[in-house]
Amino acid sequence: MLVILLIPILVFLARAVAWLSSSSHFRTVSHRDKISNTYIMEAGLNHALTLLREDSEWNEGFDHQGLSRVKGSYSIHFQKSGEPYVPGNSVNNISGFEAVDGPRGPKTVMPLTIELVVHAENGGSESSGVFVMEALLKNLSEIAIGSAGNIVMNGNVNITGVQDVLNWAPVNAGIHSNKTGAGTDPVIAWKPKRAGDTATFSGKVSTTATGPNAIQFAGTKDTDFSASAFETGAARMPTPAPDIVTAVQQNRSAADPPVNNFGTTTLGAQDYHSQGNLELQGDLVLQNGVLYVEGDLVVNGSITGDGSIFVTGKTIFKGEAAVKANETGIALYSEGPIQLKGFNGREFVERLLSNPNDRATYNQAMATFKAEMHVASNKTPNAPQRAAAAKAQQALGTIKTLIGRELNRQLGRQGSAETANFIESQLAIYDSLVAFTAQHYPHRKEFRETTAQLNNQLDRLGTAYFQGLMVSNTYIHAESSVGVVGAMYATGKNADVTDEIDGETVKSGDIFLGDNCEMVFNKELLDEPEAKSNEVERFLLRAWVR
Repeated sequence: MLVILLIPILVFLARAVAWLSSSSHFRTVSHRDKISNTYIMEAGLNHALTLLREDSEWNEGFDHQGLSRVKGSYSIHFQKSGEPYVPGNSVNNISGFEAVDGPRGPKTVMPLTIELVVHAENGGSESSGVFVMEALLKNLSEIAIGSAGNIVMNGNVNITGVQDVLNWAPVNAGIHSNKTGAGTDPVIAWKPKRAGDTATFSGKVSTTATGPNAIQFAGTKDTDFSASAFETGAARMPTPAPDIVTAVQQNRSAADPPVNNFGTTTLGAQDYHSQGNLELQGDLVLQNGVLYVEGDLVVNGSITGDGSIFVTGKTIFKGEAAVKANETGIALYSEGPIQLKGFNGREFVERLLSNPNDRATYNQAMATFKAEMHVASNKTPNAPQRAAAAKAQQALGTIKTLIGRELNRQLGRQGSAETANFIESQLAIYDSLVAFTAQHYPHRKEFRETTAQLNNQLDRLGTAYFQGLMVSNTYIHAESSVGVVGAMYATGKNADVTDEIDGETVKSGDIFLGDNCEMVFNKELLDEPEAKSNEVERFLLRAWVR
């Protein structure tokens, strides 16, 4: 009887032992799978970081990437730029300029960081982890000019360097191209335009290319051209590659810039966004403002102050500029080409004279001026030549009156617009020169030569001067008589762009310097927090969320 009573108890105990055994096995297997998934996630993380060190903009991800001799796989899927965040996606904001949405919520992925969501699978077990990584980027190379393509220079070229614009202690300033290959075409080239032209560099001229003509300078070394060294097959140098398009799109809600054409456009300490192409005839003053242009930017006048400019299209600067890097970022980021030109006085006047009758009067007066100046300067001065000079001066007076009247009508200003004042003062100088030449010293040959030059001076008043750190994801083209204090980089990210400019073929990654270009490398600009390359030195783990 006792045995019969014990049977249910024994069965219960047996089942309990079996359950405990299976439960223990389950917990053991579950714990093992969790440990395995942790290692699998770390494998996925390390794989991603390895690729990111090679290319900081990598965002291809993995889909069930297997491991050799180990069961399980890992996956990483990246968020597409410009689209609403999808939970479970990774976000690469290493090259960004402001916080974006990510796995931990809105505006949580800071610039210079990447948040990797690694999904691990091991049999029936799945785990996910969010790794918040800060990217420590390599400093930009201490070079005045860095390109991904060719560097072409013509005529007189002078490249020097200073510690900063307040302490003009000299530093080395070289140029470098990251273009690779062993072809016979030159990568860095210079040729004079006239006898006596020179090319001087206070630093090294180098390229990653190894071809026999990779560096091709005309003339005699140390006589016609000089540098601290010339090197082919050099190591690749880090250059910036900012995500300009995303930066502009993220600031579409910013205020429209208060454009004051032919006068002064002042941008205060806030963000501004321009939808579409923006053309400024006159003066642009940045007072720690940031201008985002979703299109092309053309400035024909002066640019002064502290600030940053982001352009999704091409950027054309004509005239004086003094843009400095500030804490927000590098002075000028242009997704398209950057073209640096002298101030175009004729274009300014043509835009100013919007009335067809005024334009016709201007064109007639200009034609008369040029024709009479040709007569006045074509022969030894005598009565007919002096009469022609007087007619030229009369035509110039018509031009002066017309421009002055229109400036005052449109601006209502009294001496407040720098470029407008410059136009008027230049015309007054030319007026005096014509009168002085024709009436006082008709026998002086040098004054005949001076009057012959006035046509060109009216068409192109002044030369160009730029200050700042310029980055183009396409190319940079500086025409004759352009001076730069700062540094310039052409990354060539827009790989399919080829343009013809003044008979020269310019491609993505190229930098072209025309005759009489001078560059002073400002080393201080590279100390700015945002003046970093797109190449990762190392990663720091800031957070890990499972």
